[in-house]
Amino acid sequence: MLKRAGTLDGVFRHAPTGAFDHDLFTLIWGPTVAALSFVFDKSSDEAIIAKAISGFR
Repeated sequence: MLKRAGTLDGVFRHAPTGAFDHDLFTLIWGPTVAALSFVFDKSSDEAIIAKAISGFR
């Protein structure tokens, strides 16, 4: 990415760490919880259920 920013094809813009974390979290939290809930509800395999529960943490 930095190589490309040095050419005429691209520009690199530095953003402070965590600048977009809130926006990204707002977009993905709902679908993530829905997917984990579906797996937790529909699976009968104990290992899969354990992984789904760890995803909620």
